[in-house]
Amino acid sequence: MKNQKKTSRGTVAALALGLLLAVCPAVAAHGTEADPIVGGEDDVLSSEASPYVLADSPAEAGAILAELEDADPPTSMTAASVQYGPCVLYPTTVYLRTSSNKKAVGFKPYTKCSVPVTSIHHESDLRYKWYLWWRKAGTWKGGNWNASSYTQRNIEYFCKGSSSTTWAGTTLGTIVYRGRTYYARVYPTQKKLACKA
Repeated sequence: MKNQKKTSRGTVAALALGLLLAVCPAVAAHGTEADPIVGGEDDVLSSEASPYVLADSPAEAGAILAELEDADPPTSMTAASVQYGPCVLYPTTVYLRTSSNKKAVGFKPYTKCSVPVTSIHHESDLRYKWYLWWRKAGTWKGGNWNASSYTQRNIEYFCKGSSSTTWAGTTLGTIVYRGRTYYARVYPTQKKLACKA
């Protein structure tokens, strides 16, 4: 089970690094670039939540979170040496949004905190599978200030096609708390959806 999770995360991480090619013939963008988005129906959790950790960059935070997840117990660092923020980032399943009459793909990642923080920021990518590669549908940003929660509701990619397409996504969360920056990342579960023409 643990190996399956690593493979899935590795696949989605490869997406985020931009290994992707040409436009999917079954997907047409409405707006700027032709890149899809992933989403979750009614905030159903689809992969593990991620605690926010103190780090100098998202890359450093990713390394910390990966080590905490992979080692049982952590080897080169102890759980006590990691500084956690007061928030957790939760993923949701990719879905066809009812607000768009099921013509747009989206998901709604959310952050919950035990206390109000200075700011919460999400940057979410949505991707779709095109043959052996993944194509980026777009990036959506949003946030909240002086609050203890934030749900990103603006991820909406209108698409159309004659066949089902596999969708996936990722959200990088950033919080500022007591003048320090903490990061978290989640990956909604991949889901096959048929866009409406």
